Amino acid sequence: MPEPENEKCIRLKIDCPPKKDGGLKAVEDRQREKQDMMNRKYPKQKIIIKSGKIKKEHNIKDKIKCVAYHIYWNSETEGKIEKHIPKQITEGFENKYQYIYHDKEGKEHEICTVNWMEIIGREKGVRVSGVPKGYIKTYKYPTSGGGDARNGYEYENGDIYVDGVGGYGNRKYPKQNGKVKIVRMKDSLSYAKGDVKIYYTFHGSDRRYCSPECYAGFIGALGELNRTDIQSTGMCFGDGTSYPSVSHNNGRSVDTRYLSNFNDEKKKVLAFKKFFFTDIITGTGGWYKNLPSHKHMGDHNDHLHAGVIDNKKVKTIEEVK
Repeated sequence: MPEPENEKCIRLKIDCPPKKDGGLKAVEDRQREKQDMMNRKYPKQKIIIKSGKIKKEHNIKDKIKCVAYHIYWNSETEGKIEKHIPKQITEGFENKYQYIYHDKEGKEHEICTVNWMEIIGREKGVRVSGVPKGYIKTYKYPTSGGGDARNGYEYENGDIYVDGVGGYGNRKYPKQNGKVKIVRMKDSLSYAKGDVKIYYTFHGSDRRYCSPECYAGFIGALGELNRTDIQSTGMCFGDGTSYPSVSHNNGRSVDTRYLSNFNDEKKKVLAFKKFFFTDIITGTGGWYKNLPSHKHMGDHNDHLHAGVIDNKKVKTIEEVK
């Protein structure tokens, strides 16, 4: 039985009887075309629960309730990072963090959504002469990115020893009291919209995990730099170790290759400082020794080290309604 005209008008939210605009069919056609266009622009995203079944479909345009790090341009010299925690998280997004950049015009840019996990924390690494006997588990590190770590050895007390290649010897990463959260970084970012560019790739490293706050600060620095050629040489592994580095435990630091000249690299140092990195190390050779970093060390003549983001600067905002 055909739908009565008055009910159609109510469904389509138009006056009845319809004005002379082509009638009900024309109104329905316009709304259908609009919906088709939205579906093409914002395809549906399937959320899969552990059983493997599709629990619910969301339109990407819909606001997903997820813990989100909001990173603000704020001013020429000072950034701002806020961690927003919704009262209720959308099912399927409990172990995800979203990263949103706010440019100098106040516009929002949804940069990425990544997975987080909780691990046993690691103390800063130490150089050791060898790997002692008595380990209870051994495993291999990924090498697809050309990293130097090869094998991890875990002991009953929770310590992890790592060996590798490249002449770096062995490292020990003692167990830390308590657990920490780390995120699995994107293998690369290539976001460009309007005047905002947020790009990075990895170079010669499989250390692709870091603390959630470190990732937020890194994204903030990338937004400040507005370049497409930033290359990272790594953070930490999924177990919190960071061979051959001893100071990237728990993904608290980020290494990047130097840019080609002093002025560009100076801007990079200042961008990391703007987003609360407190331990920036540059080399002692050439113009590296003149960079406004916190320290200059001879073993940093091939990369910039930006470490230990000041977590006190990250404000947590919890939704109460």
